[in-house]
Order: sequence, then structure tokens, then C-alpha cells
Amino acid sequence: MNQPPRAQLKVNHPSLTLYAFHLRQSLTEGSEQVREDANDLWERCVTLGDELHIDDLKSLKSRIEKEGQENQHLDKDSLVTLELLGKPPNLEFSVPSQGNSTQHSFVSGEIYPYRIHDAYAVDLTLRYEEAVDITELSLLNPKGFLLSNWMRPNLGETLVLFAEPLYCSADCGTLANACIKEVLSESTLPQPTCIAQGKLFGSPIFEYDNLEENPIQRCHFWVWLKRSDDTINLIGETADYVLNLLCCRSKILFAYHQARESYREARGLYSLLETETQIFNNLPTDSAQRLEKLKKLLTTLSPIQFRYARILRDMLDSDSSIITNTENYNTWLAKIYQKSKEKFDDDDLEFLKNFHDRICKRLHEQIQTDLSYLSPGGDMFQQAIAVSRGFVEIDQAERDRLRQEQLRRQQEFEENKHKEQEKLEKERDRNFQTTVFAVGAGLSVGGIVVSASSQVTDKNPIQIPLSPNASVSPHPFILWVLGSIISALVAASITWYVTKFWQK
Repeated sequence: MNQPPRAQLKVNHPSLTLYAFHLRQSLTEGSEQVREDANDLWERCVTLGDELHIDDLKSLKSRIEKEGQENQHLDKDSLVTLELLGKPPNLEFSVPSQGNSTQHSFVSGEIYPYRIHDAYAVDLTLRYEEAVDITELSLLNPKGFLLSNWMRPNLGETLVLFAEPLYCSADCGTLANACIKEVLSESTLPQPTCIAQGKLFGSPIFEYDNLEENPIQRCHFWVWLKRSDDTINLIGETADYVLNLLCCRSKILFAYHQARESYREARGLYSLLETETQIFNNLPTDSAQRLEKLKKLLTTLSPIQFRYARILRDMLDSDSSIITNTENYNTWLAKIYQKSKEKFDDDDLEFLKNFHDRICKRLHEQIQTDLSYLSPGGDMFQQAIAVSRGFVEIDQAERDRLRQEQLRRQQEFEENKHKEQEKLEKERDRNFQTTVFAVGAGLSVGGIVVSASSQVTDKNPIQIPLSPNASVSPHPFILWVLGSIISALVAASITWYVTKFWQK
């Protein structure tokens, strides 16, 4: 039978399921310290309810907060998925059929909010209740609301389109490509391409991805075409397995994205280190200028070194997250594989194994390569800071020595000046005492001379000859004064010189 034109292809009961994941807390925060943006996923669901006029979606966040089941104890080491609502709401709304606005197709669905360890997850399904042309599949993703660039889950998401082809002879690959083009608008850039295909639970499955590194921009898509009646039953039995498998996958890719972001930032700091350390090639010879430049360098490098060390630590944490979630991914894959092999020997899960065996290994090795490239930078930061501190300590010690020497000399000068002043003070005191003593001696001698002169002049008056034939007798008072003054001066002089001689 010939393949009908794409516009005539129909699928029965198609459903589009959104698996979106959002961090509840980070590695650097406490086990109960919730991130500020932890509820963004629920808020986007509320906004989606406003856009699609679905009341049960509008009240999703308030219901989660009211029931408060997210505060229940959850063993961090277990692999148990915690449902946040006791009875998930059913979603119902109608949309106009393509090409005929008077007819409407009935769309139903359900939403299951979860907490998985340190992350929130949402399982949102929208489906047609009848067979529809593939051109109507776009209404399961109205205006691209279910894409990651609109839902914005920071861990990423996976969309799964499940449908039953009405033409048994239809080429599944061609049909899957046609379905993707209808569900995703041409504005979805970059467009995902088919990167793998396999067979799960007896039905072919095609994996599409645009391979963007940022989870917000990534578009990961499964197109699952029903070929076996047992497929739906096994999907119900393994719903928890698939949810956790995709959650581990999102965490692995998110951790790698964080590691690459850290790597790019570290490269910038590495380049900055190379630029800043050029100062060692042209250090000023002047001690003061050299010390100023080195202190400025230390002020610049110290916070950069701390940031660089934190980046390396974050990259190690991201690598550890990849290792842990790779192990968890393998655990859930083993459960799915076991269920698959119970009924279908010809199932092909290579597209799931490939992610574990090749992609996770490649991401881990890339981070290890990045760390090996950046690790010498940490040593260079330490050496640059150590050399700078060594120069600073030497220059500072030299400046301190010169300052101490200057202070010592200043202190000696002050002490010598003080001693000189003390010496002058003592010399002045001695001169004053000597002068007082000499004056006293002179006055004493002068008094004795006056007393003796009065007796001499009374008994033997002194005659002063004026001419050969005449003489005059001076007044006794004058003689006393003159004699006293002369005697006092002579006595004082003798006393002063004798005293100074004795002092020396």
C-alpha cells in the first residue's frame, strides 16, 4: 500500500507528555534550605492555566501549598518519588479544529507534581480523545507553551509524543518527522533532529534533540508510535521509572552545563592572571613605588584567587553530580530493561544505553580535561600571591628598618639636645651661684675696707698734693666709697676666678 500524503495521515489518541524538572535546592545550601526560585515551575504551570483557561492548573500552586505534603520526610538516600498532591487534577479544555473554526476537538489530560530528592518535577499530559490528523498535533503544544524556553525549568525537560498510527503500513520514521514538525513550530530554534531510534515495550521510539548545552534552550523529544497493545500497560507500570530516568538525565546535562559555565569563567580569570602578573617583568626600582604596585596587585589577586578556587570546587561538585546521577540513571534503566525483556525479546534500548555508556562518560572526561587544564592556574595564583607577599615583606622590612634607624637617630638627637640643654642649665646655675658668691665676697671686703678707712682718716687725714707748696684733705665719705668700691671689685674678681678655677 502506498504511503498517503502527509496531510492525510492520522493518529489515534495522540498524547503529549511534558516531563519538566526544576532544582529545589543547591549543593551549597542546607538540606532544607529551599532556593528562591524553587517554585518557579509551579508558577509557570499557573501561568499556563491562565493561557489555556484551565482552572485546575491555575490553582495548582495553592493546592500544593495547602496540602503541604512537600514538607513530609523524604529519605535523601532513597529513590522514592514523593507525590505532592493526594489527588492530581484532571485537565479538560477544547480547541478549534484546524481548517474549520466551527468545530472543536476535545482535549483532556492530567498533571502530577513531584518532589524527587533535591528537585521538583512535573508530569503534564495533554491528549485527544479521538483520532486526529497530524496537522492537529500543534494544538497539544499551543503557542509552544510546553517548550523549555517558555516553561523555563532550570534542569531541563523532555517531551514525549505517544500516538497510534492509523495506517499500519506507514513508515514510522517519516511519520515521526511529520509529527515533530507539527508539534514544534518553525520558530523553535535550533530545530531538533533525530539522533537515535529504538524499540521500547514493543513499539518504535525516535529520539530528537537540538543538542543545546543550556537546559533552558534545549529541546529533547521522544516520538513513540504504538505498535503493540501491551505498550500502554507497560507504560503505566513503568511511569515512575521513566520519570526518574529522565530526571537523572536532566541533572547530568545540567551539571555539565554548570561545569562548562564555570570553565569559561575560570578561563577569563586565568587570562586576567596572566595580564596582572606581567607587573613582575617591570617592577620599579624605587622601593616606595614597588611596594605600592605590589600591594595593589595583592588586593587584586586575592579575591580572584578565592573565586578561582570556588570555581574549581564547583566543577568538582558538578563532576560528582554527573557520576552519582549516572549511577542512578543506570539503576532506573535496569528496571525498565527488566520490564521490557519480560514480554519483548526484540526491544532495542540502545538509545537509552548510549546515553549512559557514551555520553555520560564523555561529559565526565571533558570535565576532567577542563580541570587538568585549570589546575595549574590555581598553583600560579598561589605562586603569584606568594611572590608578591615576599616582595612586599622585604620592601616593608627595609622601609621599617630605615624608619627605625631614622627614629633612633631622631631620638639620639633629641636626647643629646636635652643633655646639652641640661648642661647649659647647670652651667648657668653655677655661674649664677659663683657670681652671687663673688658679689657677696666683694661686698664683705668692701664693708671691711670702709670700716678700716674710717679709722685711718680720723686719726691720720690723707693729704692730696695739689702743688709743691699746697695740699688738700679729701672728704672722708668720698674716700670710704672709693676704697669700698675698689676693694669690693678686687675681692669679687679674685673670688670669681678662684671659684671658677676650683670648679674646673
